[in-house]
Amino acid sequence: QLALLHDKVLTLMHGSNVFKVKVYDLKGMTLYSTELKQIGEDKRANAGVIAAAQGKALSELVHRDAFSALEQEVLDRDLIQSYIPAYEDDEITGVFEVYSDATPFLREIARKQWLVAGAMIALLAALYGALFFTVNTAQRIIRRQSRERYREFIAQAAHELRTPMTGLYGFATLLKTRRYDPDTARDIVDSIQEQAGRLVHLSNELLDLARL
Repeated sequence: QLALLHDKVLTLMHGSNVFKVKVYDLKGMTLYSTELKQIGEDKRANAGVIAAAQGKALSELVHRDAFSALEQEVLDRDLIQSYIPAYEDDEITGVFEVYSDATPFLREIARKQWLVAGAMIALLAALYGALFFTVNTAQRIIRRQSRERYREFIAQAAHELRTPMTGLYGFATLLKTRRYDPDTARDIVDSIQEQAGRLVHLSNELLDLARL
């Protein structure tokens, strides 16, 4: 009956992602394999066979550079290797070993990971560009405002300094060009002293501001 069984199994596997099926008895003897030359092999020491014989299903992802599947060899494949207990009337009667091809699924995951990574890089680059543009714009605004404030400050300082200096110049010209009685001359000198005091005070404020 082996040939009939083999044909039925291959028909069921056709078009699926299952590459190989093996059946063991509870002693680990290979009763059937889609790779017929493996029938009769002793796998009693196989950890997956032992676990499934005790009712524990095991699966792991394995990579094969070359793998015999459906009586042909496939290359560079990622496979899910599963050991599954076979039950009959609630009793374990054997073990199935099934190899399923996970290569397309893993390649799709890898492709999506690259797409996500590319999208993240593009997003970070866009954010960096936006931040760079914002910082540069802010710096230009700050520099422009600083220049405007500096010009305003110079204009205000010149205005504040012009008033006492004009007074000093005017009073000094009067003393030089005219003759005044002592009381009037004293008043003019007092005004000169007052305006000179304002100049000293403004100069001190400018020096303090420069130090700050």
